[in-house]
Amino acid sequence: ITHALVMVTMGFPVLGLLTSKSFNYYDMLESIQVNHSPLAITCNLMCYVSVGYFLMDSYFLVRKAYLKHHIGAISVWVFAAYHHETSLVHGVVIITLFETGAILVQLSRMYPTNLPWRTLICTGYTCTRLSITWYYGFTWVTSVMFFWDPNNSVIKQILYVPIWVGLIFLLLLNAKWTYMQWKALIKSYSARFGKKQKDDSEDFFTYHQRIIGNTTPVAPVK
Repeated sequence: ITHALVMVTMGFPVLGLLTSKSFNYYDMLESIQVNHSPLAITCNLMCYVSVGYFLMDSYFLVRKAYLKHHIGAISVWVFAAYHHETSLVHGVVIITLFETGAILVQLSRMYPTNLPWRTLICTGYTCTRLSITWYYGFTWVTSVMFFWDPNNSVIKQILYVPIWVGLIFLLLLNAKWTYMQWKALIKSYSARFGKKQKDDSEDFFTYHQRIIGNTTPVAPVK
């Protein structure tokens, strides 16, 4: 949660600077070029802080699922830092939106059986995923522009293909997680007020951990 809070604190100013003129993709691309220096400083700092956290956490954490995640995250950060003109900025904003959702998941543990609270969390979580979808559109626009850059080598052009496939995969995966959370919420409402079935659904946090593959139970916050 500390990592998530740090990422959000550092990342939202970056998003604010990108959208200072408008939310139009081409205005945002212009903002990247005009505000190159402050964006590079903030994004590189956020990158190194995040990599430092993952290195520290990998030393103390023995769970293989998290260890694989940390190694993958470090690899992506290092790759993005190599192309800090756009890729690092994209990584910072996307991680910020993802971590905002992660904070909401943690907040859901405060009142795990409260349906209005769960509805609020589910709505906020959905908004973060819609925001990610919107920003993925921006990464698509910039990557297509760089793809057709005559100065790019064939190798760089080929590398964009798995990037596009990865973006589509992540979009579909997040859409699936969001749909499953809303489906579980509706089921809980039906069981609570319909009185025709038993509410055997898990709370938002427990269900989220299960659908992302982290099945180790964690005690709820009291």
